[in-house]
Amino acid sequence: MILAKHVLTVYNVSNEGVPPFGGSDVWRKTIIKFGQWEDSADRNSATDGRSVISKHISIIIPKNADTQGKKYILSGDYAKLTADQKNKYWTLKLGSDYIAFGETPDITSSFTISSLQNQYKACLISAVEDLTIQPVLPHYEIVGI
Repeated sequence: MILAKHVLTVYNVSNEGVPPFGGSDVWRKTIIKFGQWEDSADRNSATDGRSVISKHISIIIPKNADTQGKKYILSGDYAKLTADQKNKYWTLKLGSDYIAFGETPDITSSFTISSLQNQYKACLISAVEDLTIQPVLPHYEIVGI
């Protein structure tokens, strides 16, 4: 049984503005209670004899985790929502969305994604597996870099 005990913050990004010039990135966060964060590091030897440390971040979000009343939606469907609709949902988009350990601040012009990465445990989502249809412990598994 997975004892999901951590608070996580998911940051969804979307570019919002007036076409054809585009706009600016808008970051929406979702606080998730009862997730699981595990980070580890492996030391390997490179071909030239140097030690190389590789970092691994594994995150589990149970299907029934507390997500502030927001509902999970696939990233393609999330992209089609209006700005107001996006406030009711969250997603896990590879290569652009971030997850942080703990309850972290809003992304603003003075607190950027770089600030988040420098001041908190945070990672870019690099893989997601949706295991929410399995009968025992339905959840999402996320790998971060």
